[in-house]
Amino acid sequence: MVDALQTIDRALDDQDRKAGNKIKAPLFFLWAEIGFPARTGNPLGLWQSWAENVEGQAIDCGHFAQEENPQAVVESLIPFFQK
Repeated sequence: MVDALQTIDRALDDQDRKAGNKIKAPLFFLWAEIGFPARTGNPLGLWQSWAENVEGQAIDCGHFAQEENPQAVVESLIPFFQK
């Protein structure tokens, strides 16, 4: 099975970047304190290049944040959704 990631996603992303398009909806990004996103040095900055209004934070977990630390996930999201 072939999905959009393997076919047109990259081309569509490139078109959006060239056109200056960004996600307009507020975006909240959670990432693990350990793992790939944290090792990039600036995981929030990566999303800020794709969206106009980005917030987020690292939490104490691995890849499966909801299962590993559900309380931290909830405590992180509630203030964002209360705005």
